[in-house]
Amino acid sequence: MLLSFSFATYAILEGMDRRILLLSDPDQRCAALKLCGKCIKYENVPCGFKRTFFLTIPALGLVALIPLLVPLFGSWYDVSYNTMIFDTFYHYSRRFIYQLSEMRYCPTAAMVLLCTSLLILVLNKTNPLPLAKVFFSAGVGLLGFGMFRSLLTATYSQDLVWFTFWEESTEFLFVMGTCFLLWIFRHHLFEKPVR
Repeated sequence: MLLSFSFATYAILEGMDRRILLLSDPDQRCAALKLCGKCIKYENVPCGFKRTFFLTIPALGLVALIPLLVPLFGSWYDVSYNTMIFDTFYHYSRRFIYQLSEMRYCPTAAMVLLCTSLLILVLNKTNPLPLAKVFFSAGVGLLGFGMFRSLLTATYSQDLVWFTFWEESTEFLFVMGTCFLLWIFRHHLFEKPVR
């Protein structure tokens, strides 16, 4: 799921760039030119798309602080029980190491990757978007995964059967939605953009 969030974010950014906004193609006119007024491709002005990341990345960094502000040993859910499902014995437990990973490691790593993306945008003056998108997508993937699992943990902390059900169901829906979108756009997905 973590990689799914990252790859989906990268695919959306690349799709918007290559098919809709045409930012990376130096020969094509940017689709946001009417919105921005002036374009970095033709004049020495800042790119509007790049400037939106200067707001988005710090905002996502603040969102990553939410699980980090949970007290270190205050709000952990230590649950373990046995149950029968269709006459089969199951043991469910929500281990501390998983919660630590979701509520500490994922947000911290997301903040590091998002800050790296922001630094690339600030320091690389020639063509920062391709590399910045990679780090941004990786950060969003970690943040999305950690927040999603933390939400499920908080919601279903005492009923791990439903925790597992909703985790697997939403992952299945995500995969099916991705397959559905690929099927819809299958004829034109790998064509070169029209010039």
